[in-house]
Amino acid sequence: MLSFDGIKKKLISQSEYPVFLRKKGVVIGEDREIYRSANFGGEPYLITVGNHVRINGGVQLVTYDERYWVLRDRKAGYEEKLRNADWFGRITIYDNVHIGTNAIIMPGVDIGENCIIACGAVVTHNVPANMVFGGTGQMYRDIGYHLEVLFLEAVE
Repeated sequence: MLSFDGIKKKLISQSEYPVFLRKKGVVIGEDREIYRSANFGGEPYLITVGNHVRINGGVQLVTYDERYWVLRDRKAGYEEKLRNADWFGRITIYDNVHIGTNAIIMPGVDIGENCIIACGAVVTHNVPANMVFGGTGQMYRDIGYHLEVLFLEAVE
């Protein structure tokens, strides 16, 4: 069953979506394109989006890591130590970034300026400026290399 916010999100226009997100606490820069199917999680106030950023459909911005849920169980043996454990982390997306369809950005991640995050990537660590990131874990490629490949393909 959809919540009121879920229904509202489906009904608002694409151009009004950033206004909706700002009301939820997301800090959003100018000249951005954010698809409505992007999910800003349960703590959107922990997310900052810079200028000239595109967040494609299906992107998940996860500000809460739920792994402690398993560890808090009596069977795991950590019930007493982790009874109240939770982990929240800010997500900061700097200027001039493209985040591809269905990418997942985990808590505590900074994505530097001039970055491309590939479709379906799972970003668990910070991505330095001027990088292309794809896959899971830490698969980086300098954006200069990426531009050279694109240039060579265009020339051929």
